[in-house]
Amino acid sequence: CRQLPLSRPARQDALSWLAAQGVEQPEVALAQASGAPLLAQALAAGDELAGRRECLRLLADSGFDPIQAAELIADLGIERFSGWLLRWTSDLVEQRLLGRIRFNPDFAQEIAVLARRIDPLSALRLQRRLVLEQRHVQHPLNARLYMESLLLAYQALVNLVRRAA
Repeated sequence: CRQLPLSRPARQDALSWLAAQGVEQPEVALAQASGAPLLAQALAAGDELAGRRECLRLLADSGFDPIQAAELIADLGIERFSGWLLRWTSDLVEQRLLGRIRFNPDFAQEIAVLARRIDPLSALRLQRRLVLEQRHVQHPLNARLYMESLLLAYQALVNLVRRAA
C-alpha cells in the first residue's frame, strides 16, 4: 500500500463545483465542511443546513431561553447540535481575536456584534469545554439535558455580553 497525499481543491473551484451540482448556499456548505467539497455536497443534500440555521438563529439572539431552546432543537441530535455550537463558538473567538470567521459566513453580522462584546477568555473556556465534550456525543445520554447544559454554558457567555453592554 502506498499513501498518496491529496490536497483540497482551491476554494473558488470547490464553490463553482458545488454550484454546478445544484447546492444552495455553497459558501455555507463549504465552510461547514471545512473546505471539503464532497462533504459539503452531502451536508447540503440532507437537512443538516436547515437544522443548523434554526439552531444558530436561537444562538444569535442574546435573550434566548436555554430550556426552551433545548426543547425546540432536541430532535436535531446531540452530535449535530454540539458540532454547530462548537463551530459557532470558534467563530466568536476567531472574530474577536483575529477579525474573521471560518464556519458561519451566513451569520457573519450576528457573530461580529456578539464577538465585539464578549470576554475572549470566557469564550475560549467554553470552546475548550465543547472540544473536550465531543467524546460524549456518541454516548446514550439524555439528549435534552445535555443540550440544556451546553446552552446554559453558552448563555453564561451571552450574559457577559449583556453586562458589558
